[in-house]
Amino acid sequence: MTVKKIISIITLSFIFGNCPQGYQEYYNECYHSSDIDFLNTLMQNNCVDYDENNQYTIVECVFIPNEIIEDGIVYPNEICYQTWEEGRLVELNCENAGLIGNIPENIGNLNALWHLNMGDNNFVGNIPESIEYLINLNTLNFSTNQLSGNIPSEIGNLSNLNWLIIENNLLTGSIPEEIGDLTNLNYLYLRNNNLEGHIPSSLGNLENLKYLNLMYNNLSGEIPSELGDLLNLEELLFGSNQLIGNIPYQIGNLSSLTELGLWGNNLTGELPIEIENLTNLQYLFLGQNGLTGNIPLGITNLANLKILGLEDNQFNGQIPYDIGNLSNLETLWLHNNLLTGEIPSDIGMLTGLIEMNLYNNQLTGWVPLSVEQISDLEILWIGNNQLTGIIPQFIAYLNSYTIYNNYFCPPYPSSIILGYQDVSVCIEYIQGNLNNDSILNIFDVIIGIELIINDPELTNYQYWSLDMDGDGDHNVNDILYLVQLIMYY
Repeated sequence: MTVKKIISIITLSFIFGNCPQGYQEYYNECYHSSDIDFLNTLMQNNCVDYDENNQYTIVECVFIPNEIIEDGIVYPNEICYQTWEEGRLVELNCENAGLIGNIPENIGNLNALWHLNMGDNNFVGNIPESIEYLINLNTLNFSTNQLSGNIPSEIGNLSNLNWLIIENNLLTGSIPEEIGDLTNLNYLYLRNNNLEGHIPSSLGNLENLKYLNLMYNNLSGEIPSELGDLLNLEELLFGSNQLIGNIPYQIGNLSSLTELGLWGNNLTGELPIEIENLTNLQYLFLGQNGLTGNIPLGITNLANLKILGLEDNQFNGQIPYDIGNLSNLETLWLHNNLLTGEIPSDIGMLTGLIEMNLYNNQLTGWVPLSVEQISDLEILWIGNNQLTGIIPQFIAYLNSYTIYNNYFCPPYPSSIILGYQDVSVCIEYIQGNLNNDSILNIFDVIIGIELIINDPELTNYQYWSLDMDGDGDHNVNDILYLVQLIMYY
């Protein structure tokens, strides 16, 4: 009833005004009647005329109006932020306005609209099929509401759309094939819904797409190989779904990609070697799948990587020996795999690394003392492997570490949280005993001088044993320290 009153006020203004047919006058401005009708419906869903005076006041609406006339009364052109051109509503931004109820079916009236943002409200119900009439729409944002039902296939008629954002809702059903008709689309965000079914191969038609985010749904089937045609894609995020099969090798075509997130699915097979072509990649998340085989050596070509996440898979073989090429790496997650061999000494070249997690593999040998050169390292998890030798002292000073369930031998660093260590195969390690004969004497001094002068590549044992003063360097101070130790004993 109140809505009709507001419309009649504007209509009466038109009768005695100068607006063309189909428009209504309000304070010497003409507004298209169909646009006003939608805004009135939106107000009807969000205002209650408590005092029954046939007017909405500010205190009777759930939103804070954008008052044009400060008279305490809410008018249709004061809901949300609006932009009008030649009497038509072209932009409506209702983000975080506290709006409730259904999205009005007459939203299809807004056929001049190019920007529509209804994000971060409390809308419920379905997305109206009449959305198909918003043919000039460039941006459509329904994110972070409680919308349910299917994504209407009619959305494929919005051929001018650049942004389609419907994430963080309760949408069900499959992704419409018709979305593949939106060839001007740059951003497609459907994450955090209850969508199911296969990812449409028609998405491979979106040649202008830059960001594709389908995370946190119930999508199944294989990743379409047609996505390898999206040469402008910068982010491809399918994490936390139920996808199966191999990662298509065509992914290697996406040379503009900066983030690839396929974690938390049921993907199998080997990681395609074409992954090495993604030289702009900064974030690679492939954890929590069933991937097998070796980690491709070419992965170390991805010099821009900041995060490498391959955890919780079945990768075997060795950690790539030249992993030190990943000079920008900050996070390395290789835990819960079947990796064997030694930790490469090159890993010490990752000077910007903050977190290294190698937990629960089958790694052997010493922890490379070159790891001590990683000055930013805060987290080191190497527990539940088959590592041997001496535990480097610096580990005790990290923010977080695990070393338990290995074969580390005494002497142990002071203040270290050791956990269980199998010492059944340990030998007695004596720092300074460079010829490993269990006796400190002049021969160790001679060997030490030769190692410092010739500067060969040291074994882990030699590196630890020669660093007598514990500063990570090998110089004359270590020889003096060793001589004093021999004279003392």
